[in-house]
Amino acid sequence: MELMDKVSTGEALSRSRRQYELAMNGQWESLKRFYKDSDEFEVLGQMTTKNDTVLHVAGLAGRKDVLDFLISLIEDKDALIVENNRGNTPLHEVAASGNLDAAKLLVEYHGALVEIKNHLGETPFYRAAAFGHTNLVQYLANRVGDDKEQHFQRNDQLSILHIAVLGQHFGLSFSLSFSPKPS
Repeated sequence: MELMDKVSTGEALSRSRRQYELAMNGQWESLKRFYKDSDEFEVLGQMTTKNDTVLHVAGLAGRKDVLDFLISLIEDKDALIVENNRGNTPLHEVAASGNLDAAKLLVEYHGALVEIKNHLGETPFYRAAAFGHTNLVQYLANRVGDDKEQHFQRNDQLSILHIAVLGQHFGLSFSLSFSPKPS
């Protein structure tokens, strides 16, 4: 069974090699041309060994224009919940990039993305704080549901304040320490 998984992963990576090279070289217009006549299956297919899709790669690069184009190719917007091997959705990756416009785009298409936790228990809000993206933290703080507390700590009990301090995002950590406590 494991051999079959490796074979299918190898085949998927082989099929996506050209797209991956385009993305890694910043050839976003060429990448969009490649996907122009593709179907949803291609857009949601594995692109890396970590099971990233082109949506994850474009999200981590903070490419709102590419995300917007790719999303237009997807009929079922629930497909935006696609996770990689770390449990990250495209919004988790955008949170790491700090691109506020890309985050707004994804949340507009599928608002539930703000509530999804990865395998570490991090929501996009938590990841934005970990990377010190203050504007994105503020935006996501206003988009999460009533149970904000679930966003303040990951599975290993590392709090959002601690991760901001560890990342040396002292301005953000200061504002997090004085933000109102969840009710």
